[in-house]
Parts: sequence; structure tokens; C-alpha cells
Amino acid sequence: MPARNSNMPAWIAFARSLDASRYCPVFIPDTNDTIAGLPIELREFTVFSEAAWNIALRMALYERAFVNLGINTGPMGLAWLNERVRYATLKIETAEVPQASLGFIQSFGFEAGKSLPFATVLQEWVWEDDTQECITRTFERLTGRIEACPETSVRS
Repeated sequence: MPARNSNMPAWIAFARSLDASRYCPVFIPDTNDTIAGLPIELREFTVFSEAAWNIALRMALYERAFVNLGINTGPMGLAWLNERVRYATLKIETAEVPQASLGFIQSFGFEAGKSLPFATVLQEWVWEDDTQECITRTFERLTGRIEACPETSVRS
């Protein structure tokens, strides 16, 4: 279901735009890419392939990361279930994908345009595609919330 894939050029452009003195983007590749070979564009970044295969490692990374950004996929869904994870999930709805269609999402009682009812202020669903502009805007919004909550800015 390629329509459900990440917009890799947008994610890479976003990662390149980050202030390297403040942020270190870490990519967790698709499990298939750990076998078939990583996209060449990711070679300049930290890639944590092991987290694609090991749920405990993935969750540990999610918990320790300053912020987690991704699209609506099963592995990103792990973040939704942990109140200690700061995340934004983009591309919640993909009409061409049955498991990400609005009807499917609403069948679970979730409302279009809203985050999960149990999400914290540092957790959100973003009902827009993962364009570079949306990723950047989302990161800035979530970073602003994190920095406004001193007790959550730095994890011990």
C-alpha cells in the first residue's frame, strides 16, 4: 500500500533543516528496508535499524527522544499507548488505504480532526499529509509545548 508510505523527501529535508547543535534526528527504517537496503538518502543520518525489529528498543527510543514524529502506522501506534512518549503522528487519514480511511478510524469512535481522547498535551494526531511544511510546523508547535513545560523539557 504505497499510499501509506512516508514522504521521504519531506522527512529528509526537514531533518536537514534542523539545528545540528540542538537536535539529532534518528530514523527508524521500515522493516523491509533493513533487509532490502536503506535508502541512500538516509546515509547522512543516524539510523536505528534494530528498533525496526525490537519493540522494546523502539519503545525505549520513543521514551527517551525529545520528540517523536511519524505517520499513521502500526509501529507509531506504540507511542500512542505510552503517556511518557512525546509524539505527533501525521497523515492520520489515507483514503486509499482501508486501515487508514476515515470510516475505519471513526469505527473505533475517534473523531476526525482530533487527537486520541487520552492523549496528553505533548501528544497529538495531525490530520495533514507529511509535507515538509507540515512536519516543520508540527515540530515547532510541539517543541513550543515541551519548552513551556519545564518539568518535561529534560528527562532524567
